Amino acid sequence: MAQRDRKIKGFTLIEIILVITIIAIIVGAGIAFLDDSSTNFSLDSAARRIASDINYARSYALKTGKIVNVVFDSANNRYSLEQEGAYIKHPLRKDDFLITFTDKFNLEDVDLYQVVINGGGNSLNFNPDGTVNGGIIEIRYGGKKKVIIIDVSTGNIKIQ
Repeated sequence: MAQRDRKIKGFTLIEIILVITIIAIIVGAGIAFLDDSSTNFSLDSAARRIASDINYARSYALKTGKIVNVVFDSANNRYSLEQEGAYIKHPLRKDDFLITFTDKFNLEDVDLYQVVINGGGNSLNFNPDGTVNGGIIEIRYGGKKKVIIIDVSTGNIKIQ
């Protein structure tokens, strides 16, 4: 009797394990990349929002001809825009301009780590001519940080 050549089609156990291992490595690297991107996005978004709100305070001081304070409360992870001891109304929400970092405004889990104001205190003070006392605000999220610098001579804001 002649033996027939039988060709068995399929994969060996080693081949299947190798393919699953390669897929797991690729997926793991992708998840780590996405997590890091999410951290960077959240931190960048929070820094831009703070800078935008500080710019709004300067514009509001110029518009009203009165001092506007951006008051930082690191202990409670929030800041507010105030004029003559009262909150300014938020231009979009029409409620008090009080931003808490645990709210839904792209600041959740961001930590208002350190606020250093020129001359001491906890508030940036915009004069009616747009000048400011200046300072540095450091925020952190996911082991990363951003520093927002408000220049005392120009009032310009830089994010690093």
